[in-house]
Amino acid sequence: MIPAIPPAGGTATVEAAIETGAHAFRRFLKILGPGFITGASDDDPSGIGTYAVAGASLGFATLWTALVTLIRALVWSAMINGCLAPVLLCLIMLISNEPAVMGKRVNGTAMNWLGWITTGVMTAAVIGLIATTV
Repeated sequence: MIPAIPPAGGTATVEAAIETGAHAFRRFLKILGPGFITGASDDDPSGIGTYAVAGASLGFATLWTALVTLIRALVWSAMINGCLAPVLLCLIMLISNEPAVMGKRVNGTAMNWLGWITTGVMTAAVIGLIATTV
């Protein structure tokens, strides 16, 4: 037999959610819960049930983790993009100066200077990022 675990309080039950909120839209959000919205954004039917149960039992207590993980994901994405930029800029400069690939439309002198200076600045920025984080 599985022992019954009492709800964690807060908006764990529909009755508690209805009783605690005065504003109709806030009551609706408390009843709906963050877990259902998160689960519905995924196509996984078992995930919807899991997130709905977790949202109903925990309420908004763990919602702060979404902000922390979102910010961390954005920071890592920007760092990875920044580290890949010099390599991609170098490839773009090499390909755009290759007559076999570009034909008559190869870069001129001004565009070469601008492109290689940009590549150098981005490379220096990546080296600075790595040097300050290690």
